[in-house]
Amino acid sequence: MKTTKTKKTTKVHRSHQEATVESFRRDPNFAAAYLNAVLEDGDRAELMSALRYVTEAFGGCLRLHGKRVSMPLRSTARSHRGEI
Repeated sequence: MKTTKTKKTTKVHRSHQEATVESFRRDPNFAAAYLNAVLEDGDRAELMSALRYVTEAFGGCLRLHGKRVSMPLRSTARSHRGEI
């Protein structure tokens, strides 16, 4: 985070990614809803960004490896045979 000092206050500037990650940490249900929206309407680049933000919010790939994620995600992906 960058700070800007003025005579009276110190303002904190955050990037969009920092703000998004922080909001996901505060509200995991929001993170799940965000991923569902991207799965439904987003393109590949948006999905990759969303996954990066959620992964960062919940500790990174090494921390998540092998853990079961308990977020209510809708499955929209299907195999080549139409199976879920």
